[in-house]
Amino acid sequence: MKVRRYDKTSDFFPRVRALLEAREAAHNLPLGLLMRSVQDPPPTEQESRHFLALAETAEGDVPLGMIMTPPYNVIVFGAGELLQPAIEAAVSYVLREGVPVPGVIGEKDVALRFARSWQAQTERAFAVQMEQMIYRLDRVNEVPSCPGTFLRAGEEHLDLVTEWMVSFSEITPHPLARPEARERMERRIGEGQLYLWCDGEPVSMAWQARPTKSGVVVSGVYTPPEHRRRGYATCCVAALSQQLLDEGYSYCALYTDLSNPTSNSIYQKIGYRPVCESTMYRFEADRV
Repeated sequence: MKVRRYDKTSDFFPRVRALLEAREAAHNLPLGLLMRSVQDPPPTEQESRHFLALAETAEGDVPLGMIMTPPYNVIVFGAGELLQPAIEAAVSYVLREGVPVPGVIGEKDVALRFARSWQAQTERAFAVQMEQMIYRLDRVNEVPSCPGTFLRAGEEHLDLVTEWMVSFSEITPHPLARPEARERMERRIGEGQLYLWCDGEPVSMAWQARPTKSGVVVSGVYTPPEHRRRGYATCCVAALSQQLLDEGYSYCALYTDLSNPTSNSIYQKIGYRPVCESTMYRFEADRV
């Protein structure tokens, strides 16, 4: 088993595209990131920051792939009888090459195997950072109506959604400072990806992200505390999901935090069905 690092997404993506698209919804995270990078390649000096590597057999098979953009966790994906030796080789490679890996995210079984191999080879502990479920929707169910209208966010909403983004990020593994949150929301508004449910005023938001060959992700679902338990998020997600299907996508996908039974129940009522579990593990830092 040999681990090969790639400098360019345009060389890496063709090697894994068929593997990822065979289970497109489950692999929406690496697929979406790779497709965007190929379509909108970053400057050369930035591209070198991305870690792209494959565990490859002598016959050219790819049992495991890795993608990482520091400071985020390495994304792992793979399958087959050679998955375990591929993981062992991959962990040995990143340790030998000094690649700074803060943690791992991927389908539950693959990510757990990677974390256990990391622990065995480093004698350092790992812990669950977040347990998630990936859902897929092919048809929107009828949901209870709620007052208000669905609209695309504009520049006039930037200050408000920036504050919402800061609050939203506080419950994720990567909280954002206000300047970074504003930059992200400004970009989403500029690209026409951010949507609001308004009932006299904006009361809930969601955005589209990471389009793949047949699908697209719904993300960033947030309702401020004072507007919750009124069905606004349900109406917003249902409206955005239907719009995306109407635009020609075959399905929508989204991630949920499994520790939040309310959101998981809401999405299933809209028509989202579980695809697989995805787990994020955090690695113990190297002892000084």
